[in-house]
Amino acid sequence: MITGQVIASAVAIGLVLLTFYWASITVETQLQASEFTSAIYSFQILANFDDGAFKKGDVNYALLSISRGRIENKEYSFHLQIVIDYTLIYEEVFPTKIISYRGGWLVSTPKNFYRGDANPVTNTSLTFVVYTDMEDGARVFLKPRIRVFPLGVYKGRKVGGEEYSIYMLNIYVPRIVIGECYGTSPYHLILRTNNTRVITLEEKYDLTETHIVKIYVNDREIDINTGPVDSIIITIIVSEIVFEVKGV
Repeated sequence: MITGQVIASAVAIGLVLLTFYWASITVETQLQASEFTSAIYSFQILANFDDGAFKKGDVNYALLSISRGRIENKEYSFHLQIVIDYTLIYEEVFPTKIISYRGGWLVSTPKNFYRGDANPVTNTSLTFVVYTDMEDGARVFLKPRIRVFPLGVYKGRKVGGEEYSIYMLNIYVPRIVIGECYGTSPYHLILRTNNTRVITLEEKYDLTETHIVKIYVNDREIDINTGPVDSIIITIIVSEIVFEVKGV
């Protein structure tokens, strides 16, 4: 026959175990949340590589201790189309990578942008976007995007004295590839510009007139009005940026 004392002891043990479990889960949740917050901060530091991304040999890095989550990558691509006055003059697909930190199983996050926005193309100086979202767990993402930089109109004079005007436009395409990944925590997350190549497009016109340039990247576009010009020069700078994870 089970006595009241036995029942009381069992209840007490159960409460102790429940309290211990609750305390353990609370501590683990705090540790995972702290690491996730650190990953957000580290990715923002790493993303501050907008200009260096197009200078061969430039490097940027951030330090991150990882014990609950992991670093992963996934395929992505830019479908770039350049249209002038409704005529397609250039088209290419550029493969790249999106880098992510996947948090622990107790972490959740809303979709939130800490740097940049959802557009795959921008006319701002921010080449790399940092955001959080739920995708097979809570993640922090580092995502490249194409930068469009209008240089404006250059005016000159030919040998015979005739004036001419050229509209100049730069398009920066960052391509992330995966390099060496080794070691143990803490890790150096590294972006290093391995190489760059330049593609030059030139369109000449018989008359000095205004043109509409449309830059399409995936499902977004940027429109540019050139003003009255005789020609348009578009320079596409494509960089290969190596992402590496190096531990101690």
